[in-house]
Parts: sequence; structure tokens; C-alpha cells
Amino acid sequence: MSRILVRTIIGAALLAALSFPLPSHSGDKGEYRVAESIPEKPADNPAPAEGSAKDLTLGEILGRYYKAIGGPSDWESLNTLVVKGKVVSQKAEIATTAEYMRPDMCRLSYNIGGKLVVQSFNGETAWQQSAMSESVAPELLDAERTAYLRDRCGIESPLIDYAKKNHKVTLEGRDIVDGKDAYKIKVTYKSGNFQYYLLNTSSFLPVKAVGFYTVGGKQIVMMTRFRDYTRVGSLLIPFKLEIEKKGNAPREEYVVESVTPNPPLDPAIFNMP
Repeated sequence: MSRILVRTIIGAALLAALSFPLPSHSGDKGEYRVAESIPEKPADNPAPAEGSAKDLTLGEILGRYYKAIGGPSDWESLNTLVVKGKVVSQKAEIATTAEYMRPDMCRLSYNIGGKLVVQSFNGETAWQQSAMSESVAPELLDAERTAYLRDRCGIESPLIDYAKKNHKVTLEGRDIVDGKDAYKIKVTYKSGNFQYYLLNTSSFLPVKAVGFYTVGGKQIVMMTRFRDYTRVGSLLIPFKLEIEKKGNAPREEYVVESVTPNPPLDPAIFNMP
């Protein structure tokens, strides 16, 4: 697997994990783990939501989506977030850590064969430092990778408060996911990258996303399926993401292992050394 592909898949996995609200931090500020949570039904067989309808407007669909995941209000006081997990690729496990700080800073790190790779965006510039490169010195990322991180580095879902984030969100009709109806919602980011979210028409939980990103002058198409929804406090989140890149790339699996809301983070960690 090429280094660019590894970086693209893992970066997409870490950012996709934050596409949906995570545990409520209003009570316990500690770390949440899968073992401490009550698993829900998988995303491909969600429980019906009360009062689902055949024909709804975008606003009505998003309102029920917010209700299904527990509501967006707890995010207002969430300023930092750390998510740890692993990517399983061709029987290899890659440890990952994603650190986020409002409004749009993120730092993604992963260990590949004992070699550390870090990508970060501080709200203005993006950089990378890789032990897999010939030079281990940090380097600025090109405009396309910077745009990708700028688009996706928010703590919360791009569907939450999307107008303030200058995302364009449209309802594109319906699609079928694993034999079940799903609402198809398109999010277009500032860079021109865009992503389709497929929300089950009964539960209003996301079951699939397809993202189109320009990387290295080429369009990368990434499909993510959301599995193992787990109730944490009053909210539901997917703890397993199945990720495929269009073409001959192998399927990747991202497993969330822990989530820490509002940990102390130094803003300097997002700056290039």
C-alpha cells in the first residue's frame, strides 16, 4: 500500500469518526470506552424512530437526526476532544490518536510499523511529520491536503450548524443501503470537496457516507459504512467504521477505543515545530 494511500485512508477514518456527535460531557468528564457502554443494534439494522415519515423536508430530516443522536446542545461547551482507536488493514493494526480544539484545529497521529506519522492543522496552515519519509523534518502540506483538513477539522458533525460553517447542505432524494431506504444528504465544503451522507429513513442515523476529495491532483472517492452504534450517556455514536477507497485498495476498518471530552490540550501542539 502506498504511503499516500495510507495517509488518505487513515486521515479519512479519523475525521469520519468525528462526523457524528460523541458522548455527553455534561456530567462525567472522564474517558469513555466501548466496554463501559451498552451496544446498540448495528447501523445496517437500526431500530425504528418514532414518527418517521415518507416525505420530509431537509430541515425536518436534520431535526430528527439531531434527536436520534441526542441533540446538538452539549457541543456548545465542548472545546477539546481526543479520540483513540485503531485501523485494521490487511491483518495489521495501526494505532491512531485524533486531537481536536475549537474552532477548527486538529492533529492526527498514527503508528505504522513502529514509525510515527503526524498530520496537523492549526486553523491556518497544515503540516506533516513522518518517520516513513526520507527526511523526518516537518513539512507544510500542499494546498489540496490543507483544504481537506480545513474542511473536516471541526469537532462536531458538518451537519450541525452547517450554515455558520459555510457548508452547503442539500437534500438529494433517497437511496438504498443494504436493502433499506435512506435519505441522501450532500455536504459541499469550502474547497469544493463534497460528501454524501445516507441517513436511514426510520432511525435517522447515518449508515453510509461517500466522500469525494481532491488529493495529489486526482479525485479520491472514499466510502464509509457506520457500524456498532453504541449508547454513551444520551447519545449514540458508531464505534466501527468500514472504509473503502474506489479502485483496488483493500478495505480498512476503524475501531474507536476511547473518547475523552474536554481534556487539557496546549494549542501549540497544532503548530508546526
